[in-house]
Amino acid sequence: MKHQRNIEGLRQNAQKKKQDAIERTEKGIQQLIKEGRSINFKTVAEVADVSTAWLYKEPEIKARIEHLRDQGTRKKKSVPTHQKVSDASNNSKYQALKQRIQKVEAENRGLRDHLEAIHGRQRSLVDENEGLRREIERLTKLLAESRAETESLRQGSSLPSQSNEQASELDEDKPKHLANKVTPLKSCPTHEVAPEKAQNKLDLINLVKQQFDALGVQLNSTLIKTIKSASEETIINAVKAFEEALLTENIKKPGAWLKRAIEEGWKPNESLLASCVQGEVQTKDEFSQWFELAKAQGRVKAKQQTETEFSVQDNAGEWASWESYLESGWTLEYLKRRAKQR
Repeated sequence: MKHQRNIEGLRQNAQKKKQDAIERTEKGIQQLIKEGRSINFKTVAEVADVSTAWLYKEPEIKARIEHLRDQGTRKKKSVPTHQKVSDASNNSKYQALKQRIQKVEAENRGLRDHLEAIHGRQRSLVDENEGLRREIERLTKLLAESRAETESLRQGSSLPSQSNEQASELDEDKPKHLANKVTPLKSCPTHEVAPEKAQNKLDLINLVKQQFDALGVQLNSTLIKTIKSASEETIINAVKAFEEALLTENIKKPGAWLKRAIEEGWKPNESLLASCVQGEVQTKDEFSQWFELAKAQGRVKAKQQTETEFSVQDNAGEWASWESYLESGWTLEYLKRRAKQR
């Protein structure tokens, strides 16, 4: 009796497993139909979690799977016309979208390359700006040092501070008829009207004319008439007085000035002319000392003298007037101080 009960339990358990498998198979077939997937023994076995051998053993299930399989095959073979057109249209859209995507990707690559080039240029400009900023700082520093040196030279100048004021007072005391026109002489007069050279009034007029031509002054008819009516001594004294006046001031109307000098019998100040000659000698000595110091300190390498000025040549081969060096602060006193500091 005990052995009989065990067999019945096994039979019931097997029947229960078979029923579960049938239900899973049915649910699997319904799932495949719902999802629109192919129905065959393999797909049904996968979704129902049963073996294909079991499916073949069950007649009803086998028949149903074969029926659904054949039905699905017929549907695939007979695709509706509208579906074929829809597939072609979709394929055309897909190709168009694909080409558009490729074009956009190419444009993006070009823009990316252009952006990288702009960033590179920006970095280059930043470096260039930094270099310019450092150069401006260097030049600003040099300018400040130059201004400080110029101020030091100005304070250490040997000229008294009131010299400019005195010069202004002298300018204010000038006669009104001696206004600025002809530039003052930079050196003592070298052209003289020699009485022994003038055989007659015409020769004297020619000598005066030559001297005035050298000064850039032309004789007018009124002045020539005045010269003809005056004595040789009066004319010579007036010309010397004119040269003396050029040493200290500018003359606005040289012809009128000389005419008045002849008519009023003006005479030169001999002491002023002698002082001028002595001053030229002192200037030459000062220039010689200045040049030797400047050359020793490596500022200049050559010199030359004309009738009107001294010139020096720097190490670059450029010529400049001695006065321009003095005006820029390179005075004899400054060079002497530099020589002592070395």
